[in-house]
Amino acid sequence: MHEWHKETCIRFKPKANTGSDQLFIRMRSDQDGCWSLLGRQLVKYGVGQDVSIGKGCATHSVVVHELGHAIGFHHEQSRSDRDSAIHINYQNVEKEMNVQFNKENDINFGVPYDITSVMQYPSWAFSKDVFVKQTIVTKDPKLQRLLNKSDGLTFRDKKTANLMYNCNKDCPNKDLRCLNEGYLSPYKNDGQKCFCVCPPTAIGKRCETVINIDYYDAIERLPCGGNITEEGHIQTPDYPNRIKPFQSCAWIITAPNGKLIRVTFEGFEFAQRANKPGTRLHGKCYDESVELRLNDRYNGQLYCATDIAKGSTFTSRSSIASIIVIADKSMIGKGLKANIQFVDKRRRISPRTNITTN
Repeated sequence: MHEWHKETCIRFKPKANTGSDQLFIRMRSDQDGCWSLLGRQLVKYGVGQDVSIGKGCATHSVVVHELGHAIGFHHEQSRSDRDSAIHINYQNVEKEMNVQFNKENDINFGVPYDITSVMQYPSWAFSKDVFVKQTIVTKDPKLQRLLNKSDGLTFRDKKTANLMYNCNKDCPNKDLRCLNEGYLSPYKNDGQKCFCVCPPTAIGKRCETVINIDYYDAIERLPCGGNITEEGHIQTPDYPNRIKPFQSCAWIITAPNGKLIRVTFEGFEFAQRANKPGTRLHGKCYDESVELRLNDRYNGQLYCATDIAKGSTFTSRSSIASIIVIADKSMIGKGLKANIQFVDKRRRISPRTNITTN
């Protein structure tokens, strides 16, 4: 609640003991799951509108997320314009859960889609097989690492809420025009002028100076990877050592026309598969993963630990492939090193050989 208070004009206040407060939200921990109704609902007077913070839900980002629903926020992946940013792998969604990915006829106040939004589902949401089959992937593979990083309100979350609730309507200088996606701060009822709140890409009194073209790069620059159009080697930073945490990578490989992509691993070692017997996470690439998208633009195979033996070779089915490393803080193992070659389509071999998955 403090975060919503700090960044917007929205206020949550304790319900009065008198009969005056008949419309209110009720925070509950005696229900299963993390959930909330959307916006103000017509519930019986004096009963309250529930926000459930069940077992395992009492984290900062989850509580901010559920309060966001009560305020009026849909899930980010339900936005009508989501197809510009993400892809839904419906074939990986649990039976009868497709409804969770329906689009809404929403109003977004001109604020662009934000894959880092506190309202964005993680990549494993409602998956048939969590940490194996991803349900949500980014159209740009270089951004996949950001899908599971929600830690609270983002710049675009704050901007949307301020516009939704018209938080600057009483600003003495409400005609001040902020540039480059900036917005006018919420009025604090103190007689003071409001100011421009700038995105991470701009600075200045009116956000007039652009310091970074890309919104996501400004949030977190990709440590390694890029677009590969020539044969050669790729490797994680400092291979065969790992000296910095969270060194995620993403390579988008494009072969010439008429060629396929062959990837031969010279080294591969990451965090072990999860040892969580009796849970859906046991034996999964929970801490770290390397995804090879060789046959499908949006749906790859995940590996970790020492799954891929030295000398293992993979060949794509088209001229485009991606390799995505999602790294954590553990810095276990050597990382990876691989050789990229372009081969004629008629020379295509088995998609994978010498794999040592559990």
